[in-house]
Amino acid sequence: MQNTLHLKPVADGRLYRRPETNPFYQRWMHGITPCEARTTVKSMSEVQLQVSGMTCGHCEKAVVKAVLQVQGVAAARADRTTGQVVVSTGGADPDVAAIVASIVDEGYAVHGQPVVTA
Repeated sequence: MQNTLHLKPVADGRLYRRPETNPFYQRWMHGITPCEARTTVKSMSEVQLQVSGMTCGHCEKAVVKAVLQVQGVAAARADRTTGQVVVSTGGADPDVAAIVASIVDEGYAVHGQPVVTA
């Protein structure tokens, strides 16, 4: 079977291989210009948590999925080997209690004080 490259035409008539390189797609998908996106990233804050009970990749994904459902959370990553979960929030102050509650609801334990960095 032959691999085919799917190119997508856009408003200016050019073809883009990857949608993320298409400026029209970026504005439509995110509702912001690339310049505004850089400003948004600078105003994010991070919350670092120590979580026990993660033993496999599925556990990491379950924690990340639960945390991403909290309002105001932009991104999250979990590492089962260190037990660390890092949550990035949008410009507002993070709701640490809601983040911790979402992890506990999944069946994992949060230890120590959360570290919030701006």
